[in-house]
Amino acid sequence: MAVEKRDAGVDLARVVGLTAMVAGHVWTEGQPYRLTYTWHMPLFFLLAGWFWRPGRSLSREWVNRLRTLLVPYVAWLVLVAAFFFAYEAPNILYWSKEIVVGGAVARPFSAFWFITALAAVCLLRRGLEVAGLGLPAVTALAAAGWLLSYPFGDRLHDVPESLGTVAYTLVFVVAGEWLRRFTDRLERRLALTAALVLVASGLALAATGVVEPMNLKQGELGTPVAGYLVAVAVSWGLLVLCTALGRVSAEPVRRAVTELAVVALPLVLLHASVILVMGTQRWSTFVVALVVPWAVGLVLVRSPLAPLLVGTAPAAPERPADRRVAVTRE
Repeated sequence: MAVEKRDAGVDLARVVGLTAMVAGHVWTEGQPYRLTYTWHMPLFFLLAGWFWRPGRSLSREWVNRLRTLLVPYVAWLVLVAAFFFAYEAPNILYWSKEIVVGGAVARPFSAFWFITALAAVCLLRRGLEVAGLGLPAVTALAAAGWLLSYPFGDRLHDVPESLGTVAYTLVFVVAGEWLRRFTDRLERRLALTAALVLVASGLALAATGVVEPMNLKQGELGTPVAGYLVAVAVSWGLLVLCTALGRVSAEPVRRAVTELAVVALPLVLLHASVILVMGTQRWSTFVVALVVPWAVGLVLVRSPLAPLLVGTAPAAPERPADRRVAVTRE
């Protein structure tokens, strides 16, 4: 099992993004929808670029994504499908087809698209790198894909296993790569000031309806160009602010945040089942949809089922002299 010390600040950004994802699925209209759908999914694609590691082979990238994303995806798909058929007893033939091809967007499968979409865009990015394309060339391709996706987004999201989303999600991955290079050279106080301004202004534009939210799952890309810029600005700003908070937080807080970030997959793939049972537009649903999947994940990551359902090796017992969370490298 590979072990690495994680950045609690980046993990805090992940936790904030995950919380926004659940909120956006509980409150499906109005201000909560606008404020969350403007940036919460773009953040995770941007993070894939933020941590991009040049030099891997395409086969190694496939093995990594298979182990950390696709195996848990299939395992949870089977478990959630069993619950779904038992709970609602829908048309089994229709829904079996929808579930297998990854086209089911209704609860409890509404977040499953993200896992195959993330794996696919990372494999595409690696393939372009292996083919010899540098970051500027990949950026040009990603920008073209994003712009050309506007009139075809509703068709691209219907491609089996969300593979069509690579046309408009690669642009967030390359943004993460550029922003990591830029941020590393930026003076900390200036970065924090810029982050505060960008997050505040971006959320204000979303709240007032000046910039329409984007629903990447459905291929709805929001306000042309401006929507993308706001999504990247808010995502980057939150990442910078959370990183700063992570540096000054107490060790128990950093450790708790990292443990929640490590078990993100159970939250992503289970929370919609809670919403299906409890209903939308309720604070009680929001709380339970966060607490129960995260609690399940914290139990699973310490069990032999961790590779199958969390995408990590089982967490080793913590030693006082070495307070690190055992996780599989991304």
